[in-house]
Amino acid sequence: MGRRVLWMLLVLLLGFIWGHSLQNGTASQAESQSVLHLALARWGNLPGMDCLNFYTIRKLAHLTEFAALGMVLSGLAGLYGKRNLFLVLFWGACVGTVDEGIQLFSPGRSAQVSDVLLDTCGVLAGALVLRLVCRLVWGERTKERSRR
Repeated sequence: MGRRVLWMLLVLLLGFIWGHSLQNGTASQAESQSVLHLALARWGNLPGMDCLNFYTIRKLAHLTEFAALGMVLSGLAGLYGKRNLFLVLFWGACVGTVDEGIQLFSPGRSAQVSDVLLDTCGVLAGALVLRLVCRLVWGERTKERSRR
């Protein structure tokens, strides 16, 4: 049952990621601008928010969506083992490469190797966060069982 949900999440994430890559440059820029204005209106008075700009929003979007991808891929590959992490990074980098390739065919967009690297870092971050959370949760469950 859980694997089916992960596969469905994977398909949805790929659709989301690649769907946004199909947007033309004007639509993509407008979406990023609206997110930037929303973030500044909501949290603009917080320390450090003065460095938030259009470029930062775009890169945070890459990092966030690929972190989610890293979590889903980690769930599908199994959480532990260096081999599984390598597979997660490999498939995440493949998705990022396809993502940038799609942008080559979208008017007003371009492909950047730096974005593939950022995407892969996002996948790694998501995989590591999921591992940490699972260890904390499973560690607590193990402690509870030993107390009983």
